[in-house]
Amino acid sequence: MRSVSGKSRKHRLARVLVATAIGVSLALSPVGAHVRDAHAQDNSNAWVYGIYGGVLATLLVGGVIARRRAARLAAEEAVRQEAEQMARAAEARRVQEANQLAGKDVQSIGLSIENELPNLYPRGTFGLIATAVLADGTQLRSAGAGGGKTQWSDYAIDVISGTFADGAIRPYADPRQIRDHAVMIRAENVHDSNDTATLEIPVTYAVDYHLHRNGEGGPDGDWGRRGAAGGQGADSSDRDGGDGGDGGDGERGQTGGGGAPGQSVLVQVDAIQDPILSKTLLRVVCSGDNQTERYLIDPDGGTLVIHARGGQGGDGGPGGRGGDGGNGGRGSNPGSGSDAYEGTGGNGGDGGDGGQGGDGGRGGDGGAVTVIVDPSARAFRDRIVIDNRGGAGGDGGIGGTAGSPGVGGTASRSGQQGRSGRSGLRGQDGQPGRDGPPTDVRVRSVDLDW
Repeated sequence: MRSVSGKSRKHRLARVLVATAIGVSLALSPVGAHVRDAHAQDNSNAWVYGIYGGVLATLLVGGVIARRRAARLAAEEAVRQEAEQMARAAEARRVQEANQLAGKDVQSIGLSIENELPNLYPRGTFGLIATAVLADGTQLRSAGAGGGKTQWSDYAIDVISGTFADGAIRPYADPRQIRDHAVMIRAENVHDSNDTATLEIPVTYAVDYHLHRNGEGGPDGDWGRRGAAGGQGADSSDRDGGDGGDGGDGERGQTGGGGAPGQSVLVQVDAIQDPILSKTLLRVVCSGDNQTERYLIDPDGGTLVIHARGGQGGDGGPGGRGGDGGNGGRGSNPGSGSDAYEGTGGNGGDGGDGGQGGDGGRGGDGGAVTVIVDPSARAFRDRIVIDNRGGAGGDGGIGGTAGSPGVGGTASRSGQQGRSGRSGLRGQDGQPGRDGPPTDVRVRSVDLDW
């Protein structure tokens, strides 16, 4: 036998009391008086009024109970959601407290680079990993590349020959700023200055560098405007309906803009014997358009590709959609047996043709690149690669869609439907730009700004 809790018994008692109160109210109300009078006048109809009163009481009680139940469920749901939010917040605090260094007995801190890379290189980005070992052997790894939950705000990070941000080390792009061809990293527990770690990683220059001095792409052409819709045919009650007007043709899409030419670049190269690495390195200075970039390249595996391509032409704009034909007007329709005029519905207008797509823009021409090679670097001329091809032409715009035909008007004889318009033609692709001139290579002594 199922037991009933005290709370459930109270709810049932409340419902009984509510039902009793409503029943008493009904008995004393005009409805109740009407029922009593009917019973006195016609005892045979009393049961009808009794059922009526019972149903009304049931509906009223049911409505009250339903509203209270809905309010209770809403309150319970709000309490549940608040409890879940509090539980999530408590779990987040627990995880944070368990992984933060504050108040922990840190025995040592270790530093490493993601994927255990043996070298870094200029212009690269490398994830840093810090691992704090506690007295009980627990290891707390840093967030980010380390995959842990210790935040970097628990560490003070100093970098020589680079920068640190968002859990990553970035060696300086300018090789002149890299001290002794190495990046030095120092980490300190902000809660205890005695907890420190250092990491020195050599820098390699056997890298495939890319310098981009391409022209900007041309803008895409605008859409052609949509054709005007045909006018609606006039209705008539005693004659033929008017014909719908034809839809207007869509406008042609606009031509894409031309790509900009590739930039002109001056490249100067010499070779040095580096005393620290005990090997030959190429020093490269690239200048043009008020920009200067410097590279150190290990010719044993390193290259520099200079991109001075023309910009791609912009795509042609799509053609405008043809306007829809107007519907024919309603004509006279007196019905069979009538002597009135039997009219014909107006013919629907033809849909307009879609506009032709705009042509693609022309690609920009490749830039001019001059390479001056010091005699010391003559043997490594092939480590500098030039890409100054012309830019690709833009794609032709798609043709506009055809306008829909107008519907024939109704009457004794319906009007004819108009014809659909024709889809617009695709625009022509733009012409590619011309390749830049052959690279001008000169061998002579250079005095680099290094």
